[in-house]
Amino acid sequence: MKIFCIEDFKIEFDKLKKNNSYSAVEIDIIEYFFNKGSQQLASGG
Repeated sequence: MKIFCIEDFKIEFDKLKKNNSYSAVEIDIIEYFFNKGSQQLASGG
């Protein structure tokens, strides 16, 4: 499965990633999206 994001998401992601309080945001996003089916992602779970 390929996951795409809109430019606004990328801008906000980059801002958060630079902030020490959100240094793990990239790991959190990867863990949230990977190893889930499309139906599970669509339902928010």
